[in-house]
Formats: sequence, structure tokens, C-alpha cells
Amino acid sequence: MGRRRETSIDKIIGRFKSDGLIENKSGRGRKNILSDVAKRKVLKDIKMDPKLSAVKLVAETSRIMGRSVSAETVRNVIRHPGYSSRVARKKPFS
Repeated sequence: MGRRRETSIDKIIGRFKSDGLIENKSGRGRKNILSDVAKRKVLKDIKMDPKLSAVKLVAETSRIMGRSVSAETVRNVIRHPGYSSRVARKKPFS
């Protein structure tokens, strides 16, 4: 007979016996590329000039941080507090 595989329940019970904790340990997962200061700077720039594009913000943020930042990362930072992006309608001259 083969050895029984350890299930997720077994791991949780083992962690509870060794550490006394049920919840996951902190510090797991991918780390944020933008610090809290950089996120606040992006939001401040958007608040000052709402028409600023994410690509322009990426260029400025990358220059300040010294490492490359994705435009999608900046968009996620902007969306998190409730901002949304819109494209202005083309209006005919009257």
C-alpha cells in the first residue's frame, strides 16, 4: 500500500499543532512593486490633473523609482480608491 498524501486539512492541523495558528502567515505572495508613497504620488497627480494618462504617469513613476512599472499597475492603483477612466466624447463645432 502506498503512503497517504498530505491534504490541505492535514497541513492546517499540523500548523495549528506547531504554531497554534489557523490563518495563513503574513508575508506570502507577490510583493508590491509600488510603495505606499509612490501610490500616494500617483493619486495626487491624478487629483491635480484628471486628464493625465496612465502611460505618462508610468514614465514619471519609473523615472522617480529607477525601475520599470507597468501601465496596468498604475491603472490598478488609480482604480483602487474608486477613480475610473473615461474618454471624452468627440463634439462637433456648433
